Amino acid sequence: MFFDLLDVIKNEFPQSTLSMQSRDIFHIGRIRNLNVSYAPLFGKVFVYDDEFSRTMMHTPEDFERNVLPDLGRCNVPSPPDDKFDTFGILPTSECNLRCVYCYAKGGETRKNLDIGTLKKAVEFMNNNSKEQVLVFFHGGGEPTTKFKLLIEIKRYVDKNLKAEKSFTLQTNGIFSNEVRSWVSKNIDHVALSCDGPPHIQDFQRPLKNGGRSSPIVEESIRYFVEKSKNMTIATVISKFSNERQEDILEYLHKLGVKKVKFTPLTERGRCLCGATDYSARPDMLKFFTNNLTRSIELADIYDIKLLYPGLIDSCRDVSCFVAGRSFILTPDGFVSPCVSVHCGDSDFNELLFGYFDKEKGEIKIDKKKLDFLRNRVVQNIPACKNCFMKWNCSGGCAISACMIYGKDIYSPQRGHCDWIRKLGEGALRYKVEKYLLKTKPFLEERNGTIEYREVLDDFEPKKPPTKRKEDLVLQVDANKSSLALTYDRIIKTNPRLSLISFRLRPKDLNLETGRRIEKFLRTLKLKRINFIVTRPLPRCLFNHEYAKAAEDFRIPKNCEECTWLFVLKDSNFHICNTDIKIPEDKIRSRREVYEFFKKQNKRIFDSPCSECVYRIRGNCNGLCRGYRNKNIHAVR
Repeated sequence: MFFDLLDVIKNEFPQSTLSMQSRDIFHIGRIRNLNVSYAPLFGKVFVYDDEFSRTMMHTPEDFERNVLPDLGRCNVPSPPDDKFDTFGILPTSECNLRCVYCYAKGGETRKNLDIGTLKKAVEFMNNNSKEQVLVFFHGGGEPTTKFKLLIEIKRYVDKNLKAEKSFTLQTNGIFSNEVRSWVSKNIDHVALSCDGPPHIQDFQRPLKNGGRSSPIVEESIRYFVEKSKNMTIATVISKFSNERQEDILEYLHKLGVKKVKFTPLTERGRCLCGATDYSARPDMLKFFTNNLTRSIELADIYDIKLLYPGLIDSCRDVSCFVAGRSFILTPDGFVSPCVSVHCGDSDFNELLFGYFDKEKGEIKIDKKKLDFLRNRVVQNIPACKNCFMKWNCSGGCAISACMIYGKDIYSPQRGHCDWIRKLGEGALRYKVEKYLLKTKPFLEERNGTIEYREVLDDFEPKKPPTKRKEDLVLQVDANKSSLALTYDRIIKTNPRLSLISFRLRPKDLNLETGRRIEKFLRTLKLKRINFIVTRPLPRCLFNHEYAKAAEDFRIPKNCEECTWLFVLKDSNFHICNTDIKIPEDKIRSRREVYEFFKKQNKRIFDSPCSECVYRIRGNCNGLCRGYRNKNIHAVR
């Protein structure tokens, strides 16, 4: 029998004693002849074979007795209070860009927030907010175009809003060094919009005079990276850029970006005036999900945190600001539930739930409308009842639903459910394959060369416009000259990914070798060159610094984590240092392969390792005597 589980999401809802029927446990499908079930309220995904299902899960009582204890706590949302936890401020509708898809048609009007209105909004928030509040500056326009106004607003809110607060700025990055410096010192989190390399950015997000915006945006990104600023790059994916997601991630990685949010273009505002491939929504079901699922894996390689719609990382019962506890002040003094409803005469202005009453000098709230918006939680959306993505997607964008169904924000946007489920299946499969079963990624020997097979090979998108870079598999001696030659080769070849194993001899087992390897890997990392160390390194190379080195460079800690533990050849997995061959479709988990390896591979340790304290304590596997192939790239 086979059963295993994995923590996949963070669930901060309070603990519950719900009945079995209310716990939302979903069967997703099968991977490697194993069943996959997803329990979002437990934060787990679990896999099991058919024998386990028949024997241990035959009845609900069996499940309660045999599986439920392993799942742990079940957490569900509690009824929310009426306090606001987000204070959005839209200082202006003016903008220095003319993005082809802008939802707000930024820059076509000149509306600026009155400080008197802001003061009344702060007064209202002091009486109606939680103890902790997120304050964010956003726009119908670009907040920094009215820099003095932004400074005044920030200073007043900082001084007079009683709640503990943090500040976020959504910006296009088109500003001077003076503004960059102020943002770096006064804003806690920067969300900077960039759609990718110049050939995408300059077409989708041109300056208001039609000029190129990419040089200024790149300068802003580099500035904030150098300052180690908490920054997320917000990228809109259009029909044109959809199949260039890999290029976008590589470009941002080379700039040093660590967090990226991909959002599909929504057809509202300026893009409705005359759609092109740069201002049209991608085909969500056919291509966006395939490309995005591939991007999830690539982001892991680049060590980038990738955010996207329906992200499986936490449980939520609301999808966005509309149903949250958000008070968003527009430049003309209205109170909005969403930045897309950016002024009194914008589309969807029927969703505005408040305004500044100039005669009475106070903020007026339409309580009935506010309650209508706040009730848009996933528990109240009928279409979500039996969907496995309900606690991650939570009904999707309310404004998009409003576009299709008028005021019926309680119905998901048409077509949304199909692609969000496909994306969810791909993301869950990726997590199961890579972090639970760990059978992928793996190496395959084909036509005498070694290729790196990733987790989601069958999710490959349609062939991209440019040929994908090849991976480089390297076997490297740890002497100074060999490391220098390897570095030069990597720089010259510029591979998408370098797979590096170090060829060590007994004489190399010392701290000096460890320092050379550490310097080599750190140089690659500083140059933002992507690499994977494929074999474990003996602990004696780093001594007490081993844990840090393993974490910094993602070095395998033992033979079970070694990329070379098994290699696929002619549809069979060949296990390291043995004559064992296992058909590809018979392997269920890396742990099973490792057990075969341990039984068959009785290692003979060289004299430097035979009495080593690390080996005796079981903390090190000693010198690698693993898979050898004369046809892999080797640098001597």
